[in-house]
Amino acid sequence: MLKNIVLIILCNLLMYFIIMIVTRINRKRYNRYSTEKSKENKIKELNAKVSYLEKKLFIQDILNHINIESEINEKIYYANKIIEAYKGEPIGYYFRGNLYIEFERYEDAIKDFDKTIQLDNKYKEAYRCKGVCLSRQGYYYDALQNYKKAIEIDENYEVVHYNMGVCYSKLKKYIKAIDCYTKALNLDQNDISAYYNRGRNYSRITRYEDAISDFTKAIELEKFDDRLYYNRGIAYSLLERHEEALKDYKNAIDINQDFADVYYYAGFSYYLLEEYYEAIEYFNTALEMNSEYEQAYYGRALVNLKIDNYKEAIKDLNEVLYLNHDNAKAYYKRAIALDNLERYEEAIKDFTKAIELDYKDENIYYNRGTSKSLIRDLEGAKKDLTTALSYNAEEFRIYDVRGMINLELEEYEEAIDDFTSSLNLLQSSISYYYRGLAYCELKKYDNAISDFTKSIEIDPDDLKAYQNRGDAYCNMGNYDEAIKDFSMVSQLEENLK
Repeated sequence: MLKNIVLIILCNLLMYFIIMIVTRINRKRYNRYSTEKSKENKIKELNAKVSYLEKKLFIQDILNHINIESEINEKIYYANKIIEAYKGEPIGYYFRGNLYIEFERYEDAIKDFDKTIQLDNKYKEAYRCKGVCLSRQGYYYDALQNYKKAIEIDENYEVVHYNMGVCYSKLKKYIKAIDCYTKALNLDQNDISAYYNRGRNYSRITRYEDAISDFTKAIELEKFDDRLYYNRGIAYSLLERHEEALKDYKNAIDINQDFADVYYYAGFSYYLLEEYYEAIEYFNTALEMNSEYEQAYYGRALVNLKIDNYKEAIKDLNEVLYLNHDNAKAYYKRAIALDNLERYEEAIKDFTKAIELDYKDENIYYNRGTSKSLIRDLEGAKKDLTTALSYNAEEFRIYDVRGMINLELEEYEEAIDDFTSSLNLLQSSISYYYRGLAYCELKKYDNAISDFTKSIEIDPDDLKAYQNRGDAYCNMGNYDEAIKDFSMVSQLEENLK
């Protein structure tokens, strides 16, 4: 029994040693094989790296030659060498396509990018560059399709999101443009152009506060770009924050003194702030830089109208109309200047021309009506004032003037209706006074006296109201009250001496 146990143990030990020896032999064989395989892999890896470096050095050498050359044909000659050296690879076509873009040969560029994509349909840069070519030719929808393919390959392709924003902006799809610029900014928070363009699109959809926020972020990243201050200034102007706008326009001018538009907008800000002489200086500078700057002439004309410099206003408006004979507002403003110079017939012609150009509102008909009344075209004046009321029936002054014309036309009932309409909108001494005159003409002296009295209550120094109330009392035989009013007239006349 003991012998059998010893024999079993010896057999097991022998088996163990045999297994150990076989395992060691196999391990040596495996290690030798693995080492050989590893060496093979390393050689392959090194060869691949050498090929890659050779390729990179070759391409870099070609690109150096391309950069030295100035003629397109010479540049293409070297780009063709890449295509010849690496047939069946996309890189040569891609580089040549970019050269065609540089020289605005977009159709040739598109062919090369199509070839690039044919050889490698995951070449995202080729889709992007093809999109650029199409966009520059105005094919924005086609460009967007290529940009979308680039995004399918790499959804974090920041410049493509930006380029899509440009296309949507050109297509006036401003919300989509904003979304694209936002995606670009999520990938690169320091993209100044994305802030700038998103800000401009916010302005286009009247989200001026958001626009200001974007321009401000861009300015924090780049303090020396006049466009950023200029566009933020416009956003401030549209919010009627004219002092802040003016500050931005001045900052833009400090950076770039050759930007005529910013002088114009600075001048307009001064105009709106009622600093008229400063406004003229800036409009003058804009016109020195561009003698055909229509808006600057118009802006300076507005200032001259405000300071009652009507002759200079007319000169500026003449320039506007020389540059643009269909500028209805210029005809209207020149008519205002002519009217103030008592050149009524010329004013009427300009009002009429503005109306023919479809510049129509209550003001133009009101002003033409008053000019007609001053050359005694009372029926024409009445017609214009009636048209003015069709645009705005809540304007008391139109009723007053039409009422005065009705008085002269001896249409007393209509005059009374007009002054009553005016008084329903505004209690004024003038309306009561003239309605009193209409009542007098109709011999309704009680009504007339009541109106003259109300006129005097509003304006105690209204000499004519006392005079006409005195006349009304006389017509009623109330001489005591008439004497009191005539005495008051004498007293007021004495005070005026």
